Amino acid sequence: MLMEYLYSNETIFILALVGTLAGFIDAVAGGGGLITLPALLLVQIPPVQALATNKLQGSFGTLSASITLIKKGAINIKTLKISILSLLQNSVQNQIINKLRWIIRCKSLIIGFEK
Repeated sequence: MLMEYLYSNETIFILALVGTLAGFIDAVAGGGGLITLPALLLVQIPPVQALATNKLQGSFGTLSASITLIKKGAINIKTLKISILSLLQNSVQNQIINKLRWIIRCKSLIIGFEK
């Protein structure tokens, strides 16, 4: 269902200020979403959309912080590549294990009905 939200300029300005403050706090210490989420809920944005907006904002904050740290040389790219390969390997292993668990459950369910 498509819903339209109409907010006053003051509300949009306050949300922009809250987002900026949350971004600053998130960059310094983390936890900026603890400020953003209540502000979004306060202007009566539905919880699912508020959580999605909060997650998207946090993702962009993490991306911009990562790019800044890479440009400054604070992150070793070689180590980052190893971490990404390890992450991909673990992700594939988890998917295989989950598929095997599902197959085993289905087979045990079928065997259980056959007896």
